[in-house]
Amino acid sequence: MIRLGASHHCHIDRVENQGVNGDDGPMKTHEAWSNMLSEISASTGIDDLTLDESGVCGLEYEGDLSLAIECPPDSPEVYMYAILAPLPEHDAKSCYERLLTANFLGLQTAGASLAISERHRALTLCSSEAVDRLDATALQMQLGNFITTARRWKDDLAAESKHEASSLNAVEMEEVHWEHIASTAMRV
Repeated sequence: MIRLGASHHCHIDRVENQGVNGDDGPMKTHEAWSNMLSEISASTGIDDLTLDESGVCGLEYEGDLSLAIECPPDSPEVYMYAILAPLPEHDAKSCYERLLTANFLGLQTAGASLAISERHRALTLCSSEAVDRLDATALQMQLGNFITTARRWKDDLAAESKHEASSLNAVEMEEVHWEHIASTAMRV
């Protein structure tokens, strides 16, 4: 797992798109992906951006945002995904409605999708890109945009969860208060 700090985020976000050459053809090999990640590592100063045997590069941003770049062998797509929050315990319908609304046309997700990871039992942000449209510069730009969007959604969902928890605590306290009044009134 690679750990990224905020300084790396700023550097990644400022990369200019210089075009995509597509020299590796429509399917990139594990070696080609590894070379692209090495180029990104060298240009950003992020050490050890490497794929494991299954074609996954795990990253951790600012200590609490876990994400992955997945480059399956001979796949026409590269995938990025980030874990944003555990599945909601209360008012799930409202949460899911909000996330589906945000997914509409990708306007609130920078083209990515908000989804549920059954494996992680969590809300995630995920994105895919056609392999033939990516070189190291384009992948670096995609990664920077993806991290920015994931960070915003993770923070937003965390704030919403805290608000929900404080609202529930107030309701629970009121219920306890009324239960106390009812039990006291019965004793009289």
